Amino acid sequence: MRKYTEAIYIAAKKMRENPTKAEAVLWKELKSKKLNGNKFRFQVPFDRFILDFLCSEYKLIIELDGRYHELFKQKDVERDNYFKSKGYRILRFKNEEILEDIELVKRKILEIIKTPS
Repeated sequence: MRKYTEAIYIAAKKMRENPTKAEAVLWKELKSKKLNGNKFRFQVPFDRFILDFLCSEYKLIIELDGRYHELFKQKDVERDNYFKSKGYRILRFKNEEILEDIELVKRKILEIIKTPS
């Protein structure tokens, strides 16, 4: 099992080093003070999966459907159900949505953060 976990960390590191354009844009926005300074972590290996963005203080997960997600759609559904059962809220975006309108994406994220779970 440890070997598998190491493989996940290696994959996460590669994804951080080579983000899609949308991931780069969203990560920059999430780290900026424009989103109320909430603490987001990027490309976090979690259990057997990799989360794109996690704001644990609000139990919010932001997922980007890109080149990696196409390969693991069924696993995404299973993981989403698991996190929803634990009270997490999940926002899923297509990469194109982020590039087209980052302001709309930020409004959706802030709306969820401001709404009690």
